Amino acid sequence: MKAGTTQSCGSGTICGVSGGGGGGGGGQGGSTVAPILPPSSCGLFLQCSYANGIAAVTVVNSSGTRYANPPKYWVYTRVVYAKGCVGGGAALNIALDGKATLNLFTLQYHNLCTNELPMSFLARIGSFPDTIGSCDCNIPLPAPPYGPASCRQGFVWRNAFDGDAVCVTPARKDQVQGENANAGSTSAGSGPYGPNTCKSGFVWRAARASDLVCVTVQSRAQAKLENDTAWDRVAHIAGQ
Repeated sequence: MKAGTTQSCGSGTICGVSGGGGGGGGGQGGSTVAPILPPSSCGLFLQCSYANGIAAVTVVNSSGTRYANPPKYWVYTRVVYAKGCVGGGAALNIALDGKATLNLFTLQYHNLCTNELPMSFLARIGSFPDTIGSCDCNIPLPAPPYGPASCRQGFVWRNAFDGDAVCVTPARKDQVQGENANAGSTSAGSGPYGPNTCKSGFVWRAARASDLVCVTVQSRAQAKLENDTAWDRVAHIAGQ
């Protein structure tokens, strides 16, 4: 916006100048805030913060103008992932000096950028070009501790085999570990599939192609469902 007005700036005009506040990094589950001080060219600018999955966006009037009935501005948001993938954002209608919040845990931006970690949260007033201006905000998102294999709170790695990082409930992990420990009692020891033949009523778990532990039909179906929906239980942001 042009300083002291409600007029939108076109491309290359005063609010498109370079410089201005950047974002500070946050620790796992912590918070980040940016920018604190706006560039002097911005009549309106954005302040953003992030803490524990919640991104907050405020439209701030730095021109000194006050309104009895504050106008509202469309604020567009994006999440940028590793390797340049951009998650579809949300459009916010925020009153001047008002604030809106987004729960990044529930928006499931990751569905558009599977197997990528979010790197930063962006917001700007008006349409969203490829670059972000100095009146807008760009804050880093703290990555979860174990990268793309990190589980959401309440879930743990299944560990059906070495390197199995599919996230499941602790009770399911205990069940799988019990199946591994008792594999000798569910295997027939010989038969059509040699030593991998299962006793009657049991089938290969198939948590991966080479997983030949004999389990119930229900456990095999559960393993397939866990594999098919694994990404829904991954932590995409620290503290999730």
